[in-house]
Amino acid sequence: MCGKLEPNTSKLVADHRIPHRGSEYLFWKDTNIQCVCKTCHDSEKQKRDRRHR
Repeated sequence: MCGKLEPNTSKLVADHRIPHRGSEYLFWKDTNIQCVCKTCHDSEKQKRDRRHR
């Protein structure tokens, strides 16, 4: 991700480190969630996740 600090929390998105792909366990696992900026989440991260399907 970009690594920038974002003080405006409305620009942050909860992201799953390991794509949950419908797994309730991975969806709710607290160590599988990270905050990333919306730009990173919607661009680079999603592209990588889609390639691994």
